[in-house]
Amino acid sequence: MFPRWSGPTACLVLVPLAAGQAIQDSEADRSVPRYRVAQLPATTPAPVIDGVVDDAAWSLAEPMGGFVQVEPRPGLPASQRTELKLVRTRDALYVAYLAYDDSPAGIRGSQRARDANLDPDDRIEILLATLGDGRNAFWFQIGPAGGQGDALIGLSGGSFQKDWDGIWTARSRRTDEGWFAEFEIPFATLDFDPDLDTWGFNARRFVRRAEEESRWASPTPDSRFFAPEEFGLLEGMGGIERGLGLDIRPFGKASWEDVDGNISRDLDAGLDLFWRLTPNAKFALSLNTDFAEAEVDDRQLNLTRFPLFFPEKRDFFLEDSSAFLFGSGSSNDVLPFFSRRIGLDADREPVPILAAGKFVYRNEDWSVGLLDAQVDSAGDVDGQNLAVLRVQRRIGAQSDVGLIGTNGDPAVDRSAQTIGVDANLRTRELFGDQRGRVSMSWIASRVEEAAAEGESQSGTAQRVELDYPNDRFDAGLSYSRVEADFDPRLGFVRRPGTETWSGDFYFQPRLDGAIRQLRTGLTPTRIESIDGGVESESLRLVPLEVRWVRGDTLSPTVSFEREVLEEAFELPGEIPVDEGDYSFARYGLELETSDRRPLALGLRFEGGGFYDGQRRDYGADLTWFQSAAFNWVLSYDQNQLRLPTGNEDLHVLSSQFVIVPDQDLSLRLLVQYDSLSDDLGLDGRLRWIRSPGNELFLVVSQSYLADAGSFRPTRTDAIVKVGWTLRL
Repeated sequence: MFPRWSGPTACLVLVPLAAGQAIQDSEADRSVPRYRVAQLPATTPAPVIDGVVDDAAWSLAEPMGGFVQVEPRPGLPASQRTELKLVRTRDALYVAYLAYDDSPAGIRGSQRARDANLDPDDRIEILLATLGDGRNAFWFQIGPAGGQGDALIGLSGGSFQKDWDGIWTARSRRTDEGWFAEFEIPFATLDFDPDLDTWGFNARRFVRRAEEESRWASPTPDSRFFAPEEFGLLEGMGGIERGLGLDIRPFGKASWEDVDGNISRDLDAGLDLFWRLTPNAKFALSLNTDFAEAEVDDRQLNLTRFPLFFPEKRDFFLEDSSAFLFGSGSSNDVLPFFSRRIGLDADREPVPILAAGKFVYRNEDWSVGLLDAQVDSAGDVDGQNLAVLRVQRRIGAQSDVGLIGTNGDPAVDRSAQTIGVDANLRTRELFGDQRGRVSMSWIASRVEEAAAEGESQSGTAQRVELDYPNDRFDAGLSYSRVEADFDPRLGFVRRPGTETWSGDFYFQPRLDGAIRQLRTGLTPTRIESIDGGVESESLRLVPLEVRWVRGDTLSPTVSFEREVLEEAFELPGEIPVDEGDYSFARYGLELETSDRRPLALGLRFEGGGFYDGQRRDYGADLTWFQSAAFNWVLSYDQNQLRLPTGNEDLHVLSSQFVIVPDQDLSLRLLVQYDSLSDDLGLDGRLRWIRSPGNELFLVVSQSYLADAGSFRPTRTDAIVKVGWTLRL
């Protein structure tokens, strides 16, 4: 049977339906759950968001039920009664989640802070696909202790950006019947198509003591919760009003800095403005852009000869970032646009952004994103103007084509441009009811030569992927070619001048009993120089990974590696590795215990050959969920290098304390140390959410240098930042 790429009449997953809410889709082979949202009369006040579902407004909503297990027993009804109720006014959507529980003492709630990782807890989540484009969605979640989070979903579920912060309100409450939550999501927080009366919607619930996940729509292991094409339908969403659609977000900042005794003080202010010109179009402007409250990067040691990738964490660039995503999102090895390049120099040191503007237009068929930033002078580099344009066109229900272009070089004052095209073809009907994807991309770059004005170097990169991401069989193939002169100055390239063939083939049968699922398979990779000859080869085997119903995982690995070096390079610790052809084998074992317990443990070991010597890696993570008010995470990694040219023991230690006396007040203390730089960093971040969009941050950072058995203070930074939102 040949696959039929989904168009307007694509089939949808067969799911149990909420009583009284199901409507058979006459154009599909399978039924789609639907729910009509009740619009509150002007005489009925909106619910008070306090976690107590007793407002008169909720009596106007029919309950949404029919939740079905995805884990651990696919297809069975949810073990605990679960219902939703949704109502709306002209300017906000209200959601009530009724998570009944016959053993309320077993409800797990250890996370209270905003944007906390709620994986250790019982939790409830919703998804809203408001554009009808099959690619983008908004995700919201809350747990019994009050911890709430949100994210932007892009690339048809392939991109999950949790660092985004939307303006919305949620509260939860535990009772002897279970636990209950209420959401208020202003329409001004969402991008939406005003011509749509129906939005995509899905919801799921986790019961951690049973390691259970249940869903309203697409409740099968082969269906992706975050893929908009798998959603059910939310009706009655027309006639939305959002006022002027203008958010004005001024901020003020006071900073104090001490670098080796040289003290400086500064007062600063800036403004972010977000204006929805129409419900489909939004303009954003940032003046004197500041990211003082952004969390610091995790320490990483580089044991390769290639650059590391650090994710974007800054709010302005995360807002509407899905409009600028390129390709399938499965790899960060080649990116035509990487927003992290803006505002950082070649050494990853901050460069002031004087102003930045962004325009985004999205409807059911089109997505257009335009970003322009003016950065200040830094060192020998004059101020730069940096720009990116991204356009995408939807094809059918799930597929898309697009192009991207960038202009500017953030590190050097010279001309640089990049242009690319991509296509992603997706289906849910491969071999009947399986998912499949074909992705293709082509990118070209041009950079002006620094030494010869008017001359330039050019290069291209191409990638093709075949993906079969299903529950029982998970497989993929990819080919990429990156020319040596390919250099997207606003992007990221890990290995220029190479051709790469890669695959992954895994068999994942499910069992009935204490073991939930087994996994076995292999990942072969071959990387060749475009000039000829192998650069790297690897074959990674997973003999038998075991995933228990209780949430624990044990995974052994065996890998065979080959590295061909055309020139020597240095490992950390100034250990030289000479040019040559190296073959070696490595083996590893990883154990992760379920984080539904008060103490969660992760252990990692990998050993074996490494070039012409030996290398052993040890790692451990310990998390103590003491209560919703206090969590502690301790992580340690050690790399033992034993080569003929030198020995080195590398250590990375981090410890994080999270203190949350109140849902809107949190303190994070992070301690990080690595033996390569001998730098001990202490970072404290206090966040007070006076109300959604109105926040205060106090950030204190202290650096110490290990010197002769003691730690010498080298730098102290203290920042107070106050930001608020005026929504018109």
